[in-house]
Amino acid sequence: MKSKFLHRHDWELLLLVIAMLVNLGGFLTQELGTAPREGAGWRRVDTEAVQRLIEAGDLSDHEALWYQPVAPSGTGKGR
Repeated sequence: MKSKFLHRHDWELLLLVIAMLVNLGGFLTQELGTAPREGAGWRRVDTEAVQRLIEAGDLSDHEALWYQPVAPSGTGKGR
């Protein structure tokens, strides 16, 4: 007797959705583990190269004129 609620293509779709949710959950678990660390993003700064550029005079060692410090996100004060 055939089920009138779930057909073959319904099972395929359900398995695809479950696989995507497992994949997304694994990705988020991996990414959330690195989020709280300072400098944990994809961008890595070569500080030795920056220091060499400063010493060579190609970069300045002072803040930009337009720079304004931003309050920490927990205080509720923004720009």
